Amino acid sequence: MSIEAMKQALEALEHANAGDPRWKGSIKMAKENLRQAIEQAVKEKADFEDFVAKVQAVEKEACEIINREWVGLSRGEKLGIIDRHTMRSYDDQQDLLFAIMSDTNDLLKDKNHVS
Repeated sequence: MSIEAMKQALEALEHANAGDPRWKGSIKMAKENLRQAIEQAVKEKADFEDFVAKVQAVEKEACEIINREWVGLSRGEKLGIIDRHTMRSYDDQQDLLFAIMSDTNDLLKDKNHVS
């Protein structure tokens, strides 16, 4: 039952057979039950709308990440990495290459906001 329908039923109960003592207890209980149902439905609706808003925010952020254009390194940045490592002494060429790749990876992550 929709919130609006419950409100209409409550209003009808408040006006129906108000003077007939045979219905007084039943109408009072029905009105109280409807009030509680309305309060619960309003709360659940607000909670659901809050949940939907959070899901939409996460979805928007995910789309932005997916559609983000990858940023590469400029020639100057590449030369800077090579210069930093050619000035150092390494035991073998593999250590030099690994250091260059590691710095390149770190710089690309930083430029593209990837952790």
